Amino acid sequence: MQKWRIWLLVLFFGVALSTTLAAAQFLLFPNFRIGKTAPDFKLKTITGKDAAFSAVRAGGNTVLFFWTTWCPNCSREIAALDEKINKLKADNIQMVLVDVGEESRLVAKYAAERKLPPEILLDEDGAVSTQYGVVGIPTYVFIDKKGVIRGIENVFPEDYQAFFRPS
Repeated sequence: MQKWRIWLLVLFFGVALSTTLAAAQFLLFPNFRIGKTAPDFKLKTITGKDAAFSAVRAGGNTVLFFWTTWCPNCSREIAALDEKINKLKADNIQMVLVDVGEESRLVAKYAAERKLPPEILLDEDGAVSTQYGVVGIPTYVFIDKKGVIRGIENVFPEDYQAFFRPS
């Protein structure tokens, strides 16, 4: 009877420790991609067109937004997307939406219901989000005119312009 209590305590503390370590990676270790050149990629849009990121970005300041339809935090971010896109446009920054791991049909339906732009890119196998070091969603990746990743955030920051100021 006593052994199961010991194993239960070991299990409890093991889960607590692993959860703490997982959270610490976000707080203590910056994403390995920050300061490096943003990888180029080609994905399909929800309308079936091929899109190369280099052509979409066209040498301008860009925000990549990685998200999914099932993520509650993504839905909150998407609800405020019009305001964000308008702010970014005013600062000559474009936003590129990248859905992670979902089929075109599902994303297209979600986008139509929320009146999202049809240029949503589909990272169906998650390869692009892995290239960018995306650990959780939603994730914003801030890329400057030179193609350098300046920041990676899980919430859209108020002072997003700081990522695009010359260093």
